[in-house]
Amino acid sequence: MSLKIGIGKVRIGNTLFLILNEMKYPLQTINLVAATPYIVTTTLTAEPYSIMLLDSTGVEITASVEILVEFTGGVYVITIESSDSITGVKLKILY
Repeated sequence: MSLKIGIGKVRIGNTLFLILNEMKYPLQTINLVAATPYIVTTTLTAEPYSIMLLDSTGVEITASVEILVEFTGGVYVITIESSDSITGVKLKILY
């Protein structure tokens, strides 16, 4: 697994701010089977703040999908369930 972390500095007046870019979990391409949970056990100990599902054309999937995020065994586990079968789904996780 590789992560890109960007750190920048911004000074406003006498105050110096550090800016951290989001960290991205490795992109996964998955296939969802209707009414069958797809479980992703991550290595993340920090809670994800964004989970995106994109179809094969890059359009965000928002309908007919439920996403459950649980902290289990010291890591985050993501369960995805769709009412439709969808192939080539890109799973993006930011934390």
